[in-house]
Amino acid sequence: MNISKLSPMKILGIKKSATCVKSLFFSLLAVSILFGCNDNEVKPPNPPEVEVTGIPADGFDFLYSETTAKTFVILSDSPWEITKDAEWIVVEPATGNAGLVTVRVSVSINEGNARSGEVTITANSGTTAESVTWTKTFAVNQRKTVINPPEVVVTGIPADGFDFLYSETTPKTFVILSDSPWEITKDAEWIVVEPATGNAGTVTVRVSVSINEGNARSGEVTITANSGTTTEPVTWSDKFVVNQQHKTATNLYLSEFEVINIAGESYLLGKIFFTNGDLVIFHGIDESKIGNAYNRDFFDYDPATGELIFTGETGEWEVYYSDKFNHFWIIKKWAPSVPTDYWWFFGGGFNSAFESLTGGAWRVTPADVGFMKPIGAGKHQVHGCLHEPFSLAMMVCVPHYPVGISSITGDTEGIRLFQETPGTNTHFQGYASFGYTRGYFCITWDENTKILNFERLFSF
Repeated sequence: MNISKLSPMKILGIKKSATCVKSLFFSLLAVSILFGCNDNEVKPPNPPEVEVTGIPADGFDFLYSETTAKTFVILSDSPWEITKDAEWIVVEPATGNAGLVTVRVSVSINEGNARSGEVTITANSGTTAESVTWTKTFAVNQRKTVINPPEVVVTGIPADGFDFLYSETTPKTFVILSDSPWEITKDAEWIVVEPATGNAGTVTVRVSVSINEGNARSGEVTITANSGTTTEPVTWSDKFVVNQQHKTATNLYLSEFEVINIAGESYLLGKIFFTNGDLVIFHGIDESKIGNAYNRDFFDYDPATGELIFTGETGEWEVYYSDKFNHFWIIKKWAPSVPTDYWWFFGGGFNSAFESLTGGAWRVTPADVGFMKPIGAGKHQVHGCLHEPFSLAMMVCVPHYPVGISSITGDTEGIRLFQETPGTNTHFQGYASFGYTRGYFCITWDENTKILNFERLFSF
């Protein structure tokens, strides 16, 4: 069979009819449409290709006042833009097209605490409606404001603080010069400070106290300036003391004392009415001398405050003071009219003062009488000089008779007891031949055990 002479329909085995021809036409058309569409299909764009360099792993860090821009580089095949979540971050330029661009990042000055923000780079190779993007986000950090400490100058406060008398209400003043706000606090209600707060500038501050109805008292005042904030303060502070004297005080003005002579030495004599428990203020004596003065019997001395408190009975006393020897002592009245309520020393060679006495002569002068201060539990104490030689009786005021001494203890080298009244050790003596050297002693008497103790403070 000659295949070339066959028609296509015969080859396909299709019968020749109008219906068959129509069916074949539509089948071939469908195949043609199906395979013909692949050549005109729209492809989606590729994602952007972007390379960013110059951004540290932790982002950019700025000091609180740093305004110099930091930079990074964008290399992109697509348009891009930069967004940020904080107004204080500045990015220039914020948009760009394909290519290589250097971007600057800067910040405004930070007036507060540390802060952080985020910056996002977005590239888009698609359209606004159908975007195909690439993104990168990095941090921008800025440190908190660094504030210098306040600069404050305070003048007018004495080195030891302010001292007030018990009834003194007149304010004392000092001056604050500050570049920052300040406030003053105190730890005692009886201290008044006005004003208690202030701003930068020069301010005079008044300090006063309420009347003291009790013992001596002290309080502390604190000045604090703050150049920071309430939550993060940057402060300067200084403190001073306010002292107020005992409720009542006896003021002794040595310039008003009488000048007297005892055994060739000049002494000051004042007749003073003391109240038991009073603060005693000596005017005309350096405070350092009061702390080292000899024979402060009947005074309690506080080295911390420099105060003397009178511990004797209320009444008039005679006060003697020697500036030469820095020595003072007091008596109520000396023999023959002696007080009835104190133990006392009386005898040749004993002196309350550092007068130039030698030998054992018995005399009736104020310096020869030493009144003993009660120190509790039947014990009494006096300070004084025992010269060489001495012969001394310890006597109770009424009746005017020596008392018996059972024994002597302490620094007793060269001191001997002896009997002036048979059967009773009423006297004691000190002679160089016994090995005694003159000295300044603290002598303590125990009326219960009748023991007399000597403590040699120094020799002279």
